[in-house]
Order: sequence, then structure tokens, then C-alpha cells
Amino acid sequence: MLTSIPHRAARHLLPLLLAPLLAGCPGKADEPDPRIAAQWAAPARCGQPAYAWREDLPLGEVLEHHPGDPMGLFEELTAEALQKLMADSGRDLGVAPVHDVASFRLRYRTQDRGESTDATAILALPLLSRGERATYPLMVYFHGTSGLNDACAPSAGLGDYLASMALASTGFVVVAPDYLGLRSLGEPSPELHAYVTGEPTAITSLDSVRAARALLPRLGLGVEASEQVAFFGGSQGGHAALFAARFAPYYAPDAAPAVVVASVAPADVVGEVVRSTEERLSATSNTAAVLAAWADWYGLDLAGVLLPPHDRDVPDWLLANCGIGGLPGGAPPAEIFTPAFLEAASAGFAGEDAWSCAVRENSLPHLSLEALEAFPTLFVQSESDELVHVPAERAAFDALCEQGMTLEYLECAGATHTQGALDSVPLQLEFVRARLAGEPWPAERICQRSPAVDCG
Repeated sequence: MLTSIPHRAARHLLPLLLAPLLAGCPGKADEPDPRIAAQWAAPARCGQPAYAWREDLPLGEVLEHHPGDPMGLFEELTAEALQKLMADSGRDLGVAPVHDVASFRLRYRTQDRGESTDATAILALPLLSRGERATYPLMVYFHGTSGLNDACAPSAGLGDYLASMALASTGFVVVAPDYLGLRSLGEPSPELHAYVTGEPTAITSLDSVRAARALLPRLGLGVEASEQVAFFGGSQGGHAALFAARFAPYYAPDAAPAVVVASVAPADVVGEVVRSTEERLSATSNTAAVLAAWADWYGLDLAGVLLPPHDRDVPDWLLANCGIGGLPGGAPPAEIFTPAFLEAASAGFAGEDAWSCAVRENSLPHLSLEALEAFPTLFVQSESDELVHVPAERAAFDALCEQGMTLEYLECAGATHTQGALDSVPLQLEFVRARLAGEPWPAERICQRSPAVDCG
């Protein structure tokens, strides 16, 4: 049978076909993987002080929850009202709502660099008639760039409530984590949001799955989440979804996804940062913001990569504003980044210095944490993306396939960054439902990068 499957697809299908056979073999699936214990004991990277992940914490414990958004507008919505709000807000996902929905904000227990902390999230779910019960797959909705301070937390605003509720209305329990450093409840976050930082984003997101499962029975609404989990994210959220999937077998196998969608994601952060240092682009501001976040999380000196006054002005701006693009001055890269950082970029961040390490550790093709499982993943890009460097991401797709990931490629012809992510939502959900339903995944789609198509 496998002789009829393209060679590149066959090498990815074999582990999926053999897994059920190996599961019953002594000494195969039952042996603990020493790589997991090693990661728990020593997750620090790039010169960070040593720490260990905590096993003694009630991870995912719900500390508080409240119905609806902070303004009390979206506690419950009918499918018809949700459809109108999505259209009026310009956030139409191209998928008609089916169920009435309810939403909640929650604060839950997680960890960061071996210390107990808390994070916040949105929970949205189909609303049943009194006395009814139903079970739906659980979807983790990973939001895109919103900003780097607490005021920018998606659960503190409205836009991601609508997106979460729209996805829930199609038949999912949706949890939308705010990520570390974006907190809408409890004490203020002590640092900038860990923007495009793989480990903390993955950990807080995986613990949000546990929190959602813990909260559902307390709501008494008759809705349960099945064991099936889908990761679904775009832009920064696509990066987050990919990293959460990579970390899941190490940190939270109980939250591991059955399927992943990563749209317009900067998977190859090495390639993205190199490009943003070559000329002044929209992505140059994002790179400055990412460096400010990494300085906080890794404990690095921002003055080593950003010239004055940017080493002071960029963090100050990010603490006071939401979004990206507020890089003071809009100067060319040579007036923003230090000569040492530009030299590291010209070498592809292959050096042993801590900053080059940070770039690699948050770039999926270069990440030192190897993949333990291959989750079916849809990798979406926009042909005319003005923010993400598509040639670098095409190469990342190929590299990740060579590393053993199971990916399907979709490129939206002529689409900009946002257009590609939104126009392809129906195709993204079709992929999710097909994988959750166990439908055959055509071999010619697995790790075969196809030409751009019309996603509208």
C-alpha cells in the first residue's frame, strides 16, 4: 500500500500507521521518555538562571471567574445577534453561527520560570436549553498581537470575545488564553508580555485547557468538553499554537492537540528577524517589541541589541500603549539595532551569544526542544503578506517536514496578512473537523507544498 504514497508523505504517515501497533508492545509506548524528565529539571535556556518546572502546583486551578466581558455586553448572545455583531465589526469569519453562546472571563493557576503565577482567559461555549446536555471538542483559540501590557489583554476588550464566541457557536468549547503578561484580573503583571516567546506562552496556554475543563462543571450549563483538543491561531497566535503543540508532550500531555491550525505565523523567527534588520519594514517594529520582551523574560540587557534612545523608549512605549508599530522615530535598522546585533543577524544568529540563542529558541525550525509527537497541522500563509516574510515561511514548512512534523500547506493567492488569515477560516475549520472526525488525510497533501490558491 505504501508504495503508492509519495516518498516524502510516506515517511510522515508511517509513524501514524505504526503507533497503534507499538502501543501494545512492552518496552515501546510504556517506557518514560528521559527527554521529558530532563526538560522538567532544566528548562532554562540562553544564559537564564537555572530553574525547574514545578510539579507541586495545582496547575489550571480556577481562581475566579465572571460571566461576560468587562463591560457586560457579551455574557450571552443568540446566533443571529452574533452574526450581526461580527458583520458590523468587520470580523466576519465566513462561517455562519449555529448555536447561541455564553462567555466568561477566568483567572487560573499556572507557572513561569519555576514560580507560581496566574493568567487570564476567555471561555466561550454553546448555550443549551435548560435540562439539555451536550459534549463538544475543546478549541484553544490563540490570539494575534494585541500589545505588551495588561490593558491590551484580549479578555479586557471586545474583539476576541466576538471571535471566541463565533468559533464556539460552530460547535466548540473555546478557551482563549491571554498569555503571560496580559492579565485582566488579579494583580498587575510584573513584566511586559512575553511576546513571541515560546515557553511561557505554551505553558500558560496548556494550563488554560486544564482550567477550562475544571470550570465547565461549575457553570452548570450542561456543556462538557470531549477529550479532543484543537489548537487554532493566527499571526502571533499561529506561532503560539505551534509552540504549544511542541511543548505539550513534555509539559501537559493531557492538553495535547489532535489537530493544529497555524495561519500567517512567523514560525521561522530567525528568518523574520534577519529580514527586519536589513531594511525598515512593518516587521522592524515587531522585532524591537520582541527584543524588549525577551530582555525581560531571559534577563538580557536590551542595550546590547537596541541603540539609545530605543533601548529606553521602546519598553516605555509598550508599557503605555497597545498594538505594535509605535517604535519611536521609525528609523532605519542601522539607527535602531546595535552593530553587534546586526552582525549576529548577518550570520543567521548562529553564534553562541545569549541573544542569538533567544532568536533560535523562539524559531520553530531552530528550537532545541525536539518534537516528541507529530500532530496534524495546517500551515497557512498569505502570498502578499506585508508583515510575515513568506519565502522564509515556505522554507520553514519544508524544514519542519524534514524534521518529522506532519503539515499541510495552504497559501492564499494575493492575500495580505489579515486577509489570508480571515479568508481561509472556513478552510481552516474544515481541516479541523476532518481531522477530529478521523477522516482520511490524503497523502498528497501531507508535506507537499502547493502553489497559492484563492482562499476567498
